[in-house]
Amino acid sequence: MNLTEIVINNLFGQYDHRVQLFSEEGITIIYGLNGVGKTTLLRLTKEALGSEVTELNKTTFDRLELGFDNGSILEITKHPKIFEGSIMDSREKEINNEGLQDNNKELKVKDENEESKIFYYLKNSKGEILEYYSRTLKPSRRIRALDIDDKLHF
Repeated sequence: MNLTEIVINNLFGQYDHRVQLFSEEGITIIYGLNGVGKTTLLRLTKEALGSEVTELNKTTFDRLELGFDNGSILEITKHPKIFEGSIMDSREKEINNEGLQDNNKELKVKDENEESKIFYYLKNSKGEILEYYSRTLKPSRRIRALDIDDKLHF
């Protein structure tokens, strides 16, 4: 299974990008002005396909979609989807009971000490969601040198 397309919406709150990856030619060139998110798009793609999610967590974007040659699409977002009578009913209740907001409501800005979530949706070529999961990201626990001195008794 090969990656064929990368789509990101509202990167940095202002850019939408669609990158077609052409395997027949063997190379795809991504070009654009400085600061429009070329490198960030590649970092987010790498993290979406791996286990690290640092960039996914700290980068502002609405939706990242990775298309594959078998027609499947992996969608990554920071906002849960609301399902209507789909096969995801049990998971839907779990998401709604956690008090997460739907996309039509104003989203509050998260404090850096709050937990956050990233949602992954695997869709078929028709856009139907086949399965999904979420990851809860714990806030980083940085300790200043002065705090360490206070905690140590020697």
